[in-house]
Amino acid sequence: MQSLRNLPADTLASLRFLSRLPVPYSENTPLPDFQKQAHTFPLAGIIIAAPATILASISIWLGLQPLVVAIIAIATTIIITGALHEDGLADVADGFWGGHTIARKLEIMRDSSIGTYGTLALILCLSLTAALMAQTLSAMSSTQFAISLITSASLSRAAMLWPWVSIDNARPTSSQNKSQRKDEAGLSARFGMPDHGTMRATFVISLAPALLLAATFGIQTTLIVLIAASLGTLAMTKLAHHHIGGHTGDILGATQQIAHLGFWIALAATTQAP
Repeated sequence: MQSLRNLPADTLASLRFLSRLPVPYSENTPLPDFQKQAHTFPLAGIIIAAPATILASISIWLGLQPLVVAIIAIATTIIITGALHEDGLADVADGFWGGHTIARKLEIMRDSSIGTYGTLALILCLSLTAALMAQTLSAMSSTQFAISLITSASLSRAAMLWPWVSIDNARPTSSQNKSQRKDEAGLSARFGMPDHGTMRATFVISLAPALLLAATFGIQTTLIVLIAASLGTLAMTKLAHHHIGGHTGDILGATQQIAHLGFWIALAATTQAP
């Protein structure tokens, strides 16, 4: 499959986009083309989750309480990503519920300051995720928890591609506005929209974490978790289409957060303490 070639270089491009990791870069490094490279988002998610998984495992070994372990894992991931996805969630909450027109909502989403809706969205999402992680850790082994961290990070970043390809760009380039800067034109105009080959490759790559999840927790739990994450993804896509008529980079970040939350809600609901 053409999209599965050059995996190392494509994965590095995704890591540069999705994280603050010191990925090698030079003047000869080509600009990202996510029309062909976005299939490596799930792989980038695994790498991004690795430091959090290691620190969480050490924290468990030291005997720290489950909630403390969960907070350490979340905080580590936020540091690695530079709060990229959390910023998207906050911007979306502020824009969707702070504006009354599409233009105003997009304007608010571009504003770097955070408002009441964004603050509440972050508090609710992060605190709920931490509580769910702590609950699941109390009912499983450290190895199972590590696998959960890795697979949730991978699959939630695969979910980001759905609104990217299923709804229009909310900030398209305008042939009538020649002065519009490319960085104001939206994600697709800057990086390209993933094509069908890239989406197929994303599905193939996402099978690995899904199968790992099934081998760890069983097929029934895995299906419930995947359905929950998918419902979160679809809900975020529907909201984006309703409020602003398309996607932006903030929408993709918010989608990752909601899919990730759906993953942990389902896993906590299907994992019982011994």
